[in-house]
Amino acid sequence: MSDSMNGVSDKPTAETKEKGKTYSRYQSHKEPNERRYTPEEIQAFDEGRKILADWGDDELSEKHLKLIQWIDRDHFRGEKLQQRWSDEGYRGKGEKLISHTVLNRWYNERAEKFYAKKGLVWVPLRKRRDRNTKISVQSKSTLLVPKRTSDRSGAIPRPQEKTKGRFRKRTSFEKLDLKLLNLFSKTVKPTAIIVNLSAKRKLQSDINRYHANQQSIHAISFRRKDGDAPRGHPSRPLLRRDSAVRYCTSLRDMLKANPHTNTIVYGEDIDQITVRRFIACVSPSIRAGLPIHDLVEIVENSHKTIMSTQIQWSMQELQDLYIFSHHMGASDVCDMVIDRWHEELHRPTVRMLCTELGSIEAFNILGFEPAFLNYLAEHDHKGFDFLIEVLVIKGEEGWKLLSTYGLSSWSEEVKTAVIEKLESVDPVSVSINDTDAICQGYHHHHEHGGKCYRVQATAAPLATYPTTPVTHSKRVNFFNKYPQPVAPGNTRRWEIQRAFSEKEQEIKNKRKRRRNEDIPELDSDAHIQKKLKEFYEDSDDRGPYNRAEDPDDSDDDTHELSISLPDEYNDSRYYFSADSETYEDGNFTPRYTTFVQVENDRIRYNGKGMNGTKDGKGVAYKKMALVEERLALFRAHGYDVDGMHVELPDEEDAGNYDE
Repeated sequence: MSDSMNGVSDKPTAETKEKGKTYSRYQSHKEPNERRYTPEEIQAFDEGRKILADWGDDELSEKHLKLIQWIDRDHFRGEKLQQRWSDEGYRGKGEKLISHTVLNRWYNERAEKFYAKKGLVWVPLRKRRDRNTKISVQSKSTLLVPKRTSDRSGAIPRPQEKTKGRFRKRTSFEKLDLKLLNLFSKTVKPTAIIVNLSAKRKLQSDINRYHANQQSIHAISFRRKDGDAPRGHPSRPLLRRDSAVRYCTSLRDMLKANPHTNTIVYGEDIDQITVRRFIACVSPSIRAGLPIHDLVEIVENSHKTIMSTQIQWSMQELQDLYIFSHHMGASDVCDMVIDRWHEELHRPTVRMLCTELGSIEAFNILGFEPAFLNYLAEHDHKGFDFLIEVLVIKGEEGWKLLSTYGLSSWSEEVKTAVIEKLESVDPVSVSINDTDAICQGYHHHHEHGGKCYRVQATAAPLATYPTTPVTHSKRVNFFNKYPQPVAPGNTRRWEIQRAFSEKEQEIKNKRKRRRNEDIPELDSDAHIQKKLKEFYEDSDDRGPYNRAEDPDDSDDDTHELSISLPDEYNDSRYYFSADSETYEDGNFTPRYTTFVQVENDRIRYNGKGMNGTKDGKGVAYKKMALVEERLALFRAHGYDVDGMHVELPDEEDAGNYDE
């Protein structure tokens, strides 16, 4: 029998309705995935509110400010909080006491914004009981480096192998790592930053600079080690000799030792686009900032045309330019990169980049690998101090970067500098958008008493040149990071490429005819034997593995200098180990040596799936790492595996060499 038949109504009463509304409002206020607070964050909030002196706020009403003070300063709870609210004259309808559930809801809705303005990370009441929870630190052996979508995304991802056995050996820096974790949990990201972005420069100024540089009489050309197109081709950039002497201290010393140098050869560790942009910064004179367009001169309908592509400047590209400029001794270009980092740090919105594969990703100022920061710690304290402060003000994101690569991958100097900065009471300089302060604190020109690049740029005006038609690139060819000609028709690009191919083939045929004119008619076997004889007779001067180039195959540049990035940076960038001690010394422990065995002239790999007929992605990474490991071993023993050259011992040491 129902309750209605017994005289009891099924309709909900007013009290039931009020309880239902309160519960529904409470349920809607709860977050679906509540955040978990660490004991360090809880402790930092408790200590911060104890020493808080200013409890005022212009946006909150007086009664809500008192509510926050009663709960956090006076520790009122439950009935005591209700009674204090009633004594102050804040009563509900019908002169009833407001329930403590409603008071707690009002507190939760307003306390987070209140403490954010005070520079504290607010912790809800129900989460403060977890203060004595034990801290759990994730083992570095199980961490994975995130995947890289393109070359713009940063360093090459490499998963860290799990250690063998049940227990892992404790590293000497584990206490230092734990201290880093505790300090990062107390950092507060700035809530408001004044933004003042620099104005964009016009394209015509870049075109004038390009013409002035190309019309230079005394210039130095850059080319790759394996050779490229003849001089004048866009792939061979030109650097004015006077600019190299004035702005590049390392090149100045090289040119003093070799005054007849007209070509600089660079290896595969240096990107061609990095060289082009570096030259655009210093030649024909220093710029007032980084270039904003990549310019390429092409021929269209028998007329020269300059094609421009806007530079997106990813973090990886800025890092490459910084390392190359530092190696060339161009401190002014390093200062340009630092100013660009500072500008990106203070952008009101995140800048989006288009990768080579067509995907969209956000600019990440923390998109650098341990090798870059470890190298700066040893050789460039200005850039190192700047990035350390960026790590600190990023707070949780900075800690995530350190832990993602594995804390043992970062040198002890990096960890010590981060700890000192976190423990310091001085304000972080990079958090303030003041270009003059950045110039005083982080620019390199103060070390040798020089002027800022901005002052130098205003003192060196450029002459005007005839205007050249400009073709703007409306898209980026994601399969080639260098700008390609784009036109309304689909055939124009292929016509230009075919013209270049025909020209190169014509040059090859001409060289082949010249060689055949100097060689008498011999059969093919005799011709091969003669070439082999010349190859081995060259061993008196350079060794049998260093064959002299055919003068017909080489370019006209006879005075060359070879440059490459420091081995310390290259080795640590591509072969960093999980062992921190071997990483700091540069003696990298082989990671995949245990996977290899040689049986009956056949390589056998130890491990699941390593000897299949078809390799998966993970197996391919391991085998590629093995090859890189062997190449690094040969390089460490003096073998030039990139150029296939080796220095043989002297005759007096020949006997010891066999031993």
